[in-house]
Amino acid sequence: MVGEVVNEVVKCPKCGKPGRLAVHRVRSKGRVYAYTVVKHVENGKVRRCILERAEERRSPAPADLGYSYDDAMEIIHALYASAKERALQGDASELAKFLNEINKMALKIAQMVEEARALLQGYGELAA
Repeated sequence: MVGEVVNEVVKCPKCGKPGRLAVHRVRSKGRVYAYTVVKHVENGKVRRCILERAEERRSPAPADLGYSYDDAMEIIHALYASAKERALQGDASELAKFLNEINKMALKIAQMVEEARALLQGYGELAA
């Protein structure tokens, strides 16, 4: 079984308790079924309220959107070069802002890396 947490805290329409919106996948008889659920943690245990059968939608790949990972690096590098040049001219405010934003991005990227690893592990289990 693989779960994908959307990380959006919602009030559950079934039971009225707060929980996290998620997609829960279950394998049965060789097929994978996906359900939109609200995950609640009660007394250290996870409880799911099933809302509906989830549609299997695929997000477009970055290339389909016209972006590449190299484009992202070029943009970050250009922002850094601009902030660095301004700092060398005596205005360090842009460099401080750049550093702050990059630190926030690094935390988000680390979370995405962990989530991607967990998803890959889960999908490996499903394929087995």
